[in-house]
Parts: sequence; structure tokens; C-alpha cells
Amino acid sequence: QKLATLVQPYQYALSRKEQGNAMYKESRFEEAIRAYDEAIAGMPCHSTDLALNCFANRAACYQQLREPESALRDTMHVLRFDPDNVKALARKQVYEQAIADR
Repeated sequence: QKLATLVQPYQYALSRKEQGNAMYKESRFEEAIRAYDEAIAGMPCHSTDLALNCFANRAACYQQLREPESALRDTMHVLRFDPDNVKALARKQVYEQAIADR
């Protein structure tokens, strides 16, 4: 029973992340954001690899919707727990530049 309380939220989050990924590939960015939101909300810990992937993927959705502030917020969350994440470091620069250019 204790194992189930750990595994079920992970399985739900993984399922929602995969749905978000599929929606992203179809350019359904707002729906993908909702799927990533649900995945993140269902996880007790927001510093796991799965959670950080959801934050990073949601940031990519925000970028597509031209919402660099939201994208930067999610990217900074990733970098807080994974400061050497090369993709997040590159995206951070892109989002900061987009905000500066406004």
C-alpha cells in the first residue's frame, strides 16, 4: 500500500506529461500546458527528473505562445535544481532577451 501511494502519483504524472508532449507536437500549446500543470500538481516533489522535465516542457509551450516571462519562470525552476542543465541555460538566455526586447 505504501508503494502504491508513491507509484500512483508518478504514473499519473508520467501519463499527463506524455499527453502534454503529444499535444505539443500537434501545436496544441495551451492544452499541453494544462497537461503539464496537472502532471506537476500530481507530484509530491517538484525536483524529480520527471517534474523538471514537465517544467521545461511547459516553458517551451510558453515560448511558443510568446509568453517569455512564464517560460523564464519555469526555466529558473529547472535551473534551481539542475544548474548545469545545458538546454535550460540556453533557453534562459533566449527568454531574458525576449523580455528585454519588449
